[in-house]
Amino acid sequence: MVNSILNIGCRDENNYSERSKIRIVNLSSIIGIVCMALYSVFYLSLKNQKFNLLAGVILCLMFLLLLPIYLNKFHIHKTALFITNLIVTLASAIPPLLFLGPRLGVQYFLLIIALIQFLYYSQKQLIPLIIFCILNLSLFYICEFYSGFAFPLIISDIGAIIPFQLVNIIHLSSLVLSFAIIIVIVSTLRKYAIDYQEIIKEKTGEIQQKNLKIDEQKQVLQETIATKDKFFSIIAHDLRGPISSVRDMQEMIYQDYKDMPDEEKLDILKQLVQSTNWVYELLEELLTWSRCQRGIIPFNPQQFDLNFLISNITENFKIITDKKNITIETDFDKIYSAYADINMISTVLMNILTNAVKYTFERGVIKISIEEGDTFVLVSIKDNGIGMTEQQLSNMFKIGRAMSTVGTNNEKGTGLGLIICRDFVEKNSGKMWAESAVGKGATFHFTLPKET
Repeated sequence: MVNSILNIGCRDENNYSERSKIRIVNLSSIIGIVCMALYSVFYLSLKNQKFNLLAGVILCLMFLLLLPIYLNKFHIHKTALFITNLIVTLASAIPPLLFLGPRLGVQYFLLIIALIQFLYYSQKQLIPLIIFCILNLSLFYICEFYSGFAFPLIISDIGAIIPFQLVNIIHLSSLVLSFAIIIVIVSTLRKYAIDYQEIIKEKTGEIQQKNLKIDEQKQVLQETIATKDKFFSIIAHDLRGPISSVRDMQEMIYQDYKDMPDEEKLDILKQLVQSTNWVYELLEELLTWSRCQRGIIPFNPQQFDLNFLISNITENFKIITDKKNITIETDFDKIYSAYADINMISTVLMNILTNAVKYTFERGVIKISIEEGDTFVLVSIKDNGIGMTEQQLSNMFKIGRAMSTVGTNNEKGTGLGLIICRDFVEKNSGKMWAESAVGKGATFHFTLPKET
């Protein structure tokens, strides 16, 4: 509770110095209230009319010390500091000046108030610092040493009310209490300083961790940029070959068209069609990959029948598979459904099947199976084609490293398709991986969530 009162008026945007000053003002108010309450109770216990009047004055000042805490709550800190200084000065000066003289030692609190000014004000606030220091030190000097002013104007017979020995005890207690207040304030500030150092240490650790994370992200970003640069360099090199061939064959036909046999013309036209188709396929996949990277491909996940989608796609592959006498087998023991973007998953299935047909020998078999987990479905597409080396398998989904090999009928690929497939699967909260060995075919697996 005390800590809560001390922190009244402190905000997150306040620095350590500002927080310390606010807490000192609150702490001074609390200590002042406690001391005034104790002295008021003591004065009232003497059951003397003049001491009752003094207790009333002190109680009024005590309740006024609630005002600085209230002002701090609304962040009026300078006014709160001024009022705290004024009230504690009056509370410490009035009893010895007007009522008691120096005999009960209340004037020692004026020394404490003068010292605390160095905690209240910074070097940039010299005027209020000097004013309150001189004021309190002057009042202390008057009360303690200057007998012309330090006489009781109201209570002149204090010896008849309070025994001499008790007066000495109270005088000593006031002196001890003054030093105790200094110790409490300094200890409190030291505690806050230690806490602040711990906060700084913790924040420094957090900043270091963030800097490490930023460095890691920077390194990843640099590697990504370098990888993409290499990737586009490879793409440019791959485009250069077919386009150069198209240009050379066009020039050949243009220059030797009349003297060229029809069979040679057809052969050149066939090569032109293959080259332009490959370039078109590469550009299409580049465009799809670019749109995927920028996040502008529409994403509309929905519940759909996975069996039905696979059946439709395999039916569309019938013309291609018939050319190589390849059989596509499906192993579904029930109807499976998935929650994903159906267009993206269609692209994934078509791309994997295209590769499977491309790298499967004539009269080969492609098997499609579905398994069901607790929260996902696993689709597996297995072929018995040429397979992949470990290096090809490890680089398959890496930009700039994925390399497409020639199919069993010299079909060409771009190497981009599987990268796009993985991105699409991960976009739909799934995972994609492959298993393969040279001469033993390849199996591609990907998972999809069963439902939202």
